[in-house]
Amino acid sequence: MPMTADQFQRDILPLKDKLFAVALRYLRNREESRDAVQDVFVRFWEYRSEWSRLRNVEAMLVTMTRNRCLDLLKKSGGNAHSIDAVFDLSDGQSPPDTQAEHLELKAQWHAFVATLPSDQRKMLELRDGKQYTYEEIAAETGKTMSSVKVTLHRARMALRKHFEAMYAYDTTRK
Repeated sequence: MPMTADQFQRDILPLKDKLFAVALRYLRNREESRDAVQDVFVRFWEYRSEWSRLRNVEAMLVTMTRNRCLDLLKKSGGNAHSIDAVFDLSDGQSPPDTQAEHLELKAQWHAFVATLPSDQRKMLELRDGKQYTYEEIAAETGKTMSSVKVTLHRARMALRKHFEAMYAYDTTRK
């Protein structure tokens, strides 16, 4: 059963600020980010009959927003979606301590990526740095698409575990 307009307004529209923040991180332009979120909402509404099959609507909307931004960047030839751009706060609008924190995170990210096996490093660079599709990565590396996905998943899980361990708080101490 398709979602109604009232349900959309109650459950989906409140996510606009979160989606805008995602879009802004990629596009670095407020107007383009607003347009991207609007495009996502329109597209999501068009497929409202399939909503009942989704386990996590918010995750789907975030993914759709990310993909829309990457499509826009590819069309414009931009590369603001690379990991370096995610940590780049050289716009001068961020406080110096936030800029310093992002520089530190960027350095830690690059240092850890350098410790990954070469195939994981290469695929992260192609996927997250150059925004290659899985098909393009498979063609570039000579691996199957399944192998590419597994390798990227393992690299991302290693990154996640590394950063979770770095920033984990010991809750047993008083």
